[in-house]
Amino acid sequence: MTVTVGGGGTPLPTYGSQRPNIVGTPERAGGSHSDWVNQYFANPNVFQYPDPYTLGNAPRSLSEIRSPMVFSSDLSVEKEFSMAKVHEGLNAEVRLEAQNAFNHPIFSLGTPGPYGSDTLNVGYSDFGQITSMGPIPLRQVQLALKITF
Repeated sequence: MTVTVGGGGTPLPTYGSQRPNIVGTPERAGGSHSDWVNQYFANPNVFQYPDPYTLGNAPRSLSEIRSPMVFSSDLSVEKEFSMAKVHEGLNAEVRLEAQNAFNHPIFSLGTPGPYGSDTLNVGYSDFGQITSMGPIPLRQVQLALKITF
């Protein structure tokens, strides 16, 4: 996960965004789902603004913290039937396909992007909060019938 300084920071003009100072150990919050969704970090105050025109002591990415897990299962089932009694060489195939079959939500931290974003901006009011869902759709199911002769 990457943490940068959002609104209010003063980056080096030619470097890009600032990184925050880390003054403690970043930890993911535990507890009930509502606590986890409302506050992803156990203590978001471990990320602080650096001095103007400095980088901050945070590494480019944090290996201690991961974004929410992506769990999506795509399943398909098919059955072939011989219809030789109706016409010789006639077959039917029924196929059921489900995308995100178990309808698991895909949570996104920070800026929306593919499967959520791994970039968080210190200084925004929603820092460390899950504010959107990823682009994986809710459960989608399709049924197909194929007849070969």
